[in-house]
Amino acid sequence: MWSKGDGGLIKLYSTLTYLHHTPNSAELFLISTTSAVLGAFTHLFTKNSVVFIVSTSLTMATVIANIVHDMYRHSWRDTNRTKILRSSLRGLGWAVAVAESAPIRMASEGARLIGLLERGEFVLIGHRFDWFTGRAGDGQMNEEIMNGQQRMALVALIFGMLCFKFRY
Repeated sequence: MWSKGDGGLIKLYSTLTYLHHTPNSAELFLISTTSAVLGAFTHLFTKNSVVFIVSTSLTMATVIANIVHDMYRHSWRDTNRTKILRSSLRGLGWAVAVAESAPIRMASEGARLIGLLERGEFVLIGHRFDWFTGRAGDGQMNEEIMNGQQRMALVALIFGMLCFKFRY
């Protein structure tokens, strides 16, 4: 978990942080896991599995939305950046590499959240560190906010479709 300590930068350099109003994948997984535990207890006592199925649907929606969004960003929205990379990967190899980037980013977000939780910095959940320390203006921060909003919209859409499929 190489990014566990990254969350410490939020507290250490609070002037270089901003509050992000949409949860990242790790924060959504935390909600899903908490709901799944609640759902398991609910199922034990009431034999009703709705909460557990809903939390599982949120987990699946989070993974799918993050992969789809990274595919969208790298293959359509930000193709000018992709061309600058001059990668030797083409076609299916490029698609696999892009799809692989989402789980890597989600693992990084997860480790950062674990670091915050281990240090007891619960109030800092939802805050993000500006890696460019203001030197690049607000462009990077605004793009991260936009990406988070787009991913959250995709999560909500996919979650709604899964809930409709399972009739919950």
